[in-house]
Amino acid sequence: MTIYRRLFLWFCAVNIVTLAASIVIAYAIFERRADRAPDIAPLVAQAQRLLATGQELQDPNRDDRRRWYLLRDGRRFDGSPAPRIVARHLEDLLVDHAELRLPRGLWMVSQRLAPPHDDTHLILLQAPPRPRAWQRAVLPGLQILLSVLAIAVVGWVVARHLAAPLERIQTVVRRVAAGQLDSRVGGELATRNDEYGRLARDFDRMATQIEALVDSRDQLLHDVSHELRAPLSRLRFALELARDDAAGPSFERADREITRIDALVGQLLSLARLEQPLNRRELQSIDLHELAQDVIEAERPLAGQRGVGLQLMQPAHAAIASGERESLTRALENLIRNAVRHAPPDSLVEVQVQVQEQVEPQEALMCVRDRGPGVPAEDLPRLFEPFFRSRASAGNEGHGLGLAIVARILRAHRGHAEARLRPGGGLEVSLRWPRRPPVI
Repeated sequence: MTIYRRLFLWFCAVNIVTLAASIVIAYAIFERRADRAPDIAPLVAQAQRLLATGQELQDPNRDDRRRWYLLRDGRRFDGSPAPRIVARHLEDLLVDHAELRLPRGLWMVSQRLAPPHDDTHLILLQAPPRPRAWQRAVLPGLQILLSVLAIAVVGWVVARHLAAPLERIQTVVRRVAAGQLDSRVGGELATRNDEYGRLARDFDRMATQIEALVDSRDQLLHDVSHELRAPLSRLRFALELARDDAAGPSFERADREITRIDALVGQLLSLARLEQPLNRRELQSIDLHELAQDVIEAERPLAGQRGVGLQLMQPAHAAIASGERESLTRALENLIRNAVRHAPPDSLVEVQVQVQEQVEPQEALMCVRDRGPGVPAEDLPRLFEPFFRSRASAGNEGHGLGLAIVARILRAHRGHAEARLRPGGGLEVSLRWPRRPPVI
């Protein structure tokens, strides 16, 4: 049965049950006072006294709720027959004492008088009490109250019924988005015949296809890289042998190209490996200031050759965060090398690390700023795409993979990388990730 039909039937059933319950409860409230037979004893005593003195009983029809009649041998004193409603039950009433409960809350009570009037019966007919103004408002108010309660209860049940499968699917979607491509909805949800079951089965098929495509891509990338490195190694070995016999600039150029291709293959392999998410065992507590100092010291000789200075900003407080040290080190290396490559001589590249405690959840930050030519504003969103090279960097060395690797590293840490132009010229690249990255 579809969810639409199920919801329709649920709400119809709730309305019917609510209406029936309100009618039953209101009926019970209104009829509660009519569940007891009226007390006829005072009227019998009064009739005994009046008949003993020869007086007539007062007009009984003044009370619009009660009627009482004196019958002698089943007829009135004037010889007229008993009222129709009394005549229908006369056989049951002409006894010593009788109490009859009639429909619509009516009571009919009879009592035989004492001798010498033992051939006379006093019959009392009493209607139910009229509801007061507040009682007349009970029925609609009760219906509204029961409807609100029923809708609240059924709404909560329906919400849980609808939300639980969505939460299950959402959890699996997040796992797939985080890189756990073998995650599936499966289970009882995938066997259902409603919209959720079809969605779960369609998602599992999609996830299977995505996993197969990613696996084939990674395998292809691995195979191509492996196949390229083998002939490159043989070619480099052959060039080393040939260089001993005939040195020349062509051999040097060939060697540089081989080195360049080898570096490209290594970056491609690194990019493929970074598709895998971090696991809990890879996370460790890292002093970001110490990490940045190590990277700067390693990169200072290259920066000195280009006449560029490196400066590490002192954090205001300890910058301790969780992460995978080797990959974060590589990310900062790529940023500093990229900044040094584009920075003009005698300029300064600034490196800043800190933990931002004013945001929730707390974020770790690594930032690299340079005074290079920057990039066109329209190129900023594409800087972290593989093989993208801005027009401003045309003619420079590199393959356009450094910042893509940085973005993948931050994605594995559940963070992100962003770039913006600095006032006065230059580029600022910031890496932000949760101080304690969640591991799904």
